[in-house]
Amino acid sequence: MIEEGLDLIKLYRRIFLRQMVSYEKDIHNIWRLKFSYYTTGFQHKKKPKKIFLEGTFVASQHLPRSKIITQQKRFPYQKVLSLELLMQQDKKTSSKLNFNQRIAKFLIKFRTTTGIEIQPFLFKENTHHFTPLNKTLTTEIENSLTLTYYNKLEYILNNQWGIGYTSVVALKNRIYKSNSLNINYHRDLSRRNLTHLSLGLDVGYRKLRKRDGVHLFEENFNFNKKNFDSGFVTLYSETREWALNPSLGIIFRINPFIHLGLRASYFIPFKFSNGIYAHEEKEFWFWNRAKAFQKSNSIQEKGTIKNQYSTGIYLTFNF
Repeated sequence: MIEEGLDLIKLYRRIFLRQMVSYEKDIHNIWRLKFSYYTTGFQHKKKPKKIFLEGTFVASQHLPRSKIITQQKRFPYQKVLSLELLMQQDKKTSSKLNFNQRIAKFLIKFRTTTGIEIQPFLFKENTHHFTPLNKTLTTEIENSLTLTYYNKLEYILNNQWGIGYTSVVALKNRIYKSNSLNINYHRDLSRRNLTHLSLGLDVGYRKLRKRDGVHLFEENFNFNKKNFDSGFVTLYSETREWALNPSLGIIFRINPFIHLGLRASYFIPFKFSNGIYAHEEKEFWFWNRAKAFQKSNSIQEKGTIKNQYSTGIYLTFNF
């Protein structure tokens, strides 16, 4: 029973663990498990009492399996007598779990990914007129690289598929921001589960900006129904897009909880708008700083700012 297993963990501590695993190649020249052996011992924390365990496993035959193993029946390598392992019960016994155990069972299916990506930008030649200050914003042809912070929360459906939410923001203030929903596919590339292939498809909304500079003004003005009265405003040329974002990644396992990954992605915009973004500066109460976007009347076929792909390195954390 789960309760008895938890009591064992609380009352005893492991004093030693020895194990040996052997592999051999089959007729297809693929490494297969031959046998495993382990012996371990536990010491009671308060009483002079010990428990010794010994186990031997011998594989006599290997049969192919096409059915995907559900996430509920999987457990991370080296997690022995852990709460996570004890939570993974068959459907027949899952109804016996209490509320806290059900929450734990739900949470272990989440994993978070965080890292740094490089976003290349192509700025096309274009002009926007900012009427309140009678300013003309000019965007010249330019290529630029921007560092962004990548954060993703994923819910694991089984050992191959997951769904998630991704947020990306520029480390340089206000230059780039995106939010998307995604579906992801993972596949083991190594026999020891150390390397994974990751494929993903995102659909989301993002903002790409080109900073023009900080401008001083003396008289208050309204811009797209927002009141600017601090005396300073930063202006940007901005492109807003809805886009599909397929991605490809290679993940290297550091330990059961932390993975290191390399990722590349490509953007396919299907709806966009261009215009001017104004952000008020020097306002004492930061939550009162006005910010507004106004769509330009000029029509650009592919936007004034383009970002077709990104590459990055990141860490994945499993709860």
